[in-house]
Amino acid sequence: MDDYIVTMEEWTRSRGRLCGVEWAEGFRQYEGHGYPRTPLLQELLADHVRVPV
Repeated sequence: MDDYIVTMEEWTRSRGRLCGVEWAEGFRQYEGHGYPRTPLLQELLADHVRVPV
């Protein structure tokens, strides 16, 4: 817990490198849950979603 901020910065920077930006955060849609049935988050944030290269 003492290194929480440092660890989170390292993690988000490493995700960002995968997408060609300085910082990034990954999300996973779980399809086993009944709601929502469409990729709502991806639709709402379509202009900001990047796929790792």
